[in-house]
Amino acid sequence: MHAAGEPRRAIEGLIRKWGHAVVSVGDPRLFLTYTVGLCDRPGRQYELAVTGQSASTAGAVLNATADQLLMDALDPVAGLELDTVIDGFVVKLHQVPAPDQHAFDAMRVLYGHQPTVWQVLLPDRDGVVPDVPTYQQAFFQPLL
Repeated sequence: MHAAGEPRRAIEGLIRKWGHAVVSVGDPRLFLTYTVGLCDRPGRQYELAVTGQSASTAGAVLNATADQLLMDALDPVAGLELDTVIDGFVVKLHQVPAPDQHAFDAMRVLYGHQPTVWQVLLPDRDGVVPDVPTYQQAFFQPLL
């Protein structure tokens, strides 16, 4: 993404319309998908990310996560579990330790700095998330 031009204007338009935009980068099998625009909301100095999901699945998860955090007046903390993101399952938040080492260019372009990023960990079919040793690797979702 460039600091000026159509991609930036498109993202800014989505932020104005919806409150945030969702950006996907990388190989279609290993997408990194993240929000841009949450950080501009009062009291929200963070963005959200999902790995290893299709852009449409990740977008739905990120939007639902942002909604639950906002509606329940929750601030992300390590291990926070959210129960309305995916029907019948709990997702868990994981703070990305060094987000500037990842492909969060849209954030840095729009904000001029790298905000805190929280990765939304999706459960496998048994409800286990990637930071637990019994997580089924067939549901590939690398930790950032």
